[in-house]
Amino acid sequence: MSAFEKLVKHAKKVNNFEHLGAICGWDNEAMMPSGGSQARAEAMAELNVHVHSAKHGTRAC
Repeated sequence: MSAFEKLVKHAKKVNNFEHLGAICGWDNEAMMPSGGSQARAEAMAELNVHVHSAKHGTRAC
């Protein structure tokens, strides 16, 4: 796999994570069940760690 193909594959992975975050954010605003905010906040925080790691080349804990 060429360097360019690796870059495209990585960009798609980051984009998929960001898309998932957007879907979860919309769901949070539109239809999150009562009492679900703590679990949702923790899940979104974990997802954001992975997105940041993927974008900036750091390793997620």
